[in-house]
Amino acid sequence: MDILVVGASGFIGSAVFSELSKHHNVYGTYNKRKDKFENSGKMFCFDIADIYSFKNILEHIKPQVVVSSVGGGFETQMAFHEEAAKYIAGRDSGRLIYLSSGNVFDGDLSRPHYEDDPPSAASGYGKFKASCEKMLHDILGKKCVIIRPPFVLGRNCPRTLKLREDTENGKGIDAPEDLYANYALDVQVASYIGYIIDNNLTGIFHTGSYNMCDYMEFVRNAAEGLKFKTPVFKKLAIGHAGRKYQAVLTVRDNIPQSLTLSVSDVLKYIIG
Repeated sequence: MDILVVGASGFIGSAVFSELSKHHNVYGTYNKRKDKFENSGKMFCFDIADIYSFKNILEHIKPQVVVSSVGGGFETQMAFHEEAAKYIAGRDSGRLIYLSSGNVFDGDLSRPHYEDDPPSAASGYGKFKASCEKMLHDILGKKCVIIRPPFVLGRNCPRTLKLREDTENGKGIDAPEDLYANYALDVQVASYIGYIIDNNLTGIFHTGSYNMCDYMEFVRNAAEGLKFKTPVFKKLAIGHAGRKYQAVLTVRDNIPQSLTLSVSDVLKYIIG
């Protein structure tokens, strides 16, 4: 199967590109690091604002599946995703897989959220992700797959590199009090997407750990396991008093056990 991963040079996108390449003919796009990608034969330099260039890439590859892990300004992203959706809508078959976010629920921290819950965003980022989800679903219906990961980590990922920097410098780390969250790995999200493609699944998927952990406790455990200095927290008061949740859990029963992880599994992986 011919697949295009848009944003394949990014943190999650690179994991998706690597995983899907095991069983499919996969192409990707990048915006920087020309020295690394320009002679690969599988990677196309692409600026998300250049819709004409994107149309040329689609015409050249004719992918059956487009996976979007792209960033950029909200308006630019929306225009890009509308163009990608029109391409998939014009095919007899095909799917667009959109990397959204658990932030589509950041306006309601009273409980964990599941795939069948309507979005309830408060932040600009969360509202954008929810709007993009709706636009894609309106155009594509069952041809649209939504992936909502929670906090995503990996080995030497941006979050752990920032944690090392902050602990070494003694910088306070913003941490909401009594916030319980779940977590995902880049390779786990990539494996989810591979399973979805191979089994022709559709709909919304929450791809985080099946259990939750206090955010400050998780950061402390990660820092200890990675041999970083003890983190210093700047406690934030957000939402209501008492326990709060930034977690996206699943009600699906069609995902294999091998793709489900615990918080401990996530920690063990990033610690190595």
